[in-house]
Amino acid sequence: MNAPDLPPNTVITTGDGVPLELETATVFSRMLSGLIDYSLLTIIILLTLGSLDYTTVVDFNDPQTKAISTLTIAIGLVFLPALVTAASGGRTIGKLITRTQVVRADGGSISVRDALLRSLVGIGEVWMTLGALATIVAAFSKTGSRMGDLFAGTLVIRRIPARPRQRNTPLSPEVEHWASNATFQGAPASLVNAAATHLAVMEKMAPATREERSRTLAAQLREYATPHPPAETAAEMFIAAALAAIARNGAQAAQASLKKNRTTSSRATALPYGLE
Repeated sequence: MNAPDLPPNTVITTGDGVPLELETATVFSRMLSGLIDYSLLTIIILLTLGSLDYTTVVDFNDPQTKAISTLTIAIGLVFLPALVTAASGGRTIGKLITRTQVVRADGGSISVRDALLRSLVGIGEVWMTLGALATIVAAFSKTGSRMGDLFAGTLVIRRIPARPRQRNTPLSPEVEHWASNATFQGAPASLVNAAATHLAVMEKMAPATREERSRTLAAQLREYATPHPPAETAAEMFIAAALAAIARNGAQAAQASLKKNRTTSSRATALPYGLE
């Protein structure tokens, strides 16, 4: 029985409902990063236990000795790797070297709870089987996930070097003129945030998914536009123009509110007519 081929990319859906195409880590890179991380943890545990003065406390049946040993091992096997994983945003030393990262199944940053669950499951599938069970599960998983990932709802992805920030979507003169006069009355903040997120991440999306998402968001934004945009305006160009118009509308509203507040304040503090 052959292991299924691991797809180079996995499509996930963010909390904003945005589909993203991420490159999952290979089983080999996961094995290498795990070997590095767990070797470092083993060294830390051994050094910590060795630093305890067992030359004078040799009775391992002593309750205090048992408590210290159990606490040290628990911290080393569960709490330390979980805290390091969560604090580093899923980028442990082994994963930095292999250029991989642990993220939530929706692409978000891993939480302490997720990291603790991964570490707890890792006691059985990594420590007790020397990584054999974790490797087998990852090899046959569609996303290359071990049991800890499946229980915690996480993924290990390949980190791609950050690309230069994309320039704003260029607008045609006709669309730019429309945006300078358009208003978007009642556009939900959730829709505006989803549109902004889409423009920020659309370069990482699969072409078909990107086009479909652009058309959907453009259609939703168009319902709140007054007047409607020029005919045949490309979806992504319209979204960029709409966000610019919404930002301008918000700035104008804020300035009008500030001016009104200043006028009201000056009238309230002015002396009555005829009084000096």
